[in-house]
Amino acid sequence: MPKTRREERREATASEIKALAWKQMSQDSPAALSLRAIARDMRMSSAAIYRYFANRDALLNGLSHDAYQSQYEALWSAMQSVPCLEHTRRIWVTAEAYRAWALANPGKYALIYGTPIPNYRPDWPAIIQVARQSLDLFISLIDEAARAGVISSEAQLTEFSSALTGQLQGIIAQRGYETTPWVVYTAFAGWSRLHGLVSLEVVGALKPIFSDTYALFCHELASLIWEIGYKTDPSLYAKESEGWFTNRLTL
Repeated sequence: MPKTRREERREATASEIKALAWKQMSQDSPAALSLRAIARDMRMSSAAIYRYFANRDALLNGLSHDAYQSQYEALWSAMQSVPCLEHTRRIWVTAEAYRAWALANPGKYALIYGTPIPNYRPDWPAIIQVARQSLDLFISLIDEAARAGVISSEAQLTEFSSALTGQLQGIIAQRGYETTPWVVYTAFAGWSRLHGLVSLEVVGALKPIFSDTYALFCHELASLIWEIGYKTDPSLYAKESEGWFTNRLTL
């Protein structure tokens, strides 16, 4: 059913509010976000802006939802650019897309992964589905590779403590995954490892040490892929910046 003019105007105004919020947060910290300042920039009354977002938390929830969705779409697009049977390349380009999105969108990255905003409590029931999409994507990539035999069976024999096993099984049951505890753990642990490196790069902590942060990322990603058990020589990735990955990867 087509949207009414009133609905279109409301969506356009909400989008303008979000755009000004992103601009405001790029100039200051998310904690300083002010609906009154946005209303002033839009030449509308403070009371009027609350018809679109009930309070600051509601606006932050909307911005967080958009940030998570933007990230997922970037990862999904990268993954889809590689044929389904090229499992190792799919995990590689998806991980690269994670870094590229973070560097291109530091404000969005900081909002969803940065220092918690004082007195802000995310409405997780409202945003959890979109927030989990990127991790779910990594889980699906590792699960597909494991099912296809691209990941060595020895790697999947990892033993977990009973406490961790119970939690992993609980996550699988709660989220409806059709996979193994090893896949869920490996996806989360691998994502956490790359996330830490990307976070350091986003805030500029790596630049004083490494002049080529991409080379560091490639080496870490190569090591991770090898440790997970993908049946590919890690030397194929070591010189990704020189084109080796594209030219020599076969799995």
